[in-house]
Amino acid sequence: LIEKKRELSSMLVRALLNVSAFATNFGSEVYFALQPALGAGSRELSSEEVDILDLAIMLNPEHLHNIKFRTQNWQWLTSAIASACTQTGIQFIDCHRAFESPENDGKWLFVDSSHLTDAGNEIVANTIYGALYND
Repeated sequence: LIEKKRELSSMLVRALLNVSAFATNFGSEVYFALQPALGAGSRELSSEEVDILDLAIMLNPEHLHNIKFRTQNWQWLTSAIASACTQTGIQFIDCHRAFESPENDGKWLFVDSSHLTDAGNEIVANTIYGALYND
């Protein structure tokens, strides 16, 4: 697993270097916004989100493995992406961190494991807006 993580980190840096070089040629800045993922943090899930996960696991038991893997490796993945962004001069925006605020405990933010409700999209939009205009 350690070798796979090194390989993924290297791939991230190469991909972001390509994006950064392309943007530089056009005089643009690049931002990387990390999308939140259901079950990847410590936020208390809403009853709707629990039902969604239960249904997804019932329909496809492999989904449980994916959720466990995501939960166990989310911090590493976030750090790897943030590090790759730093190495390539790309601004990193961690939208998932905004979801971890205690005020979001129990709120219905996901309609499935990666797509957001209106409330979830509002949090992401405010996070990106804040990174672009308030920082």
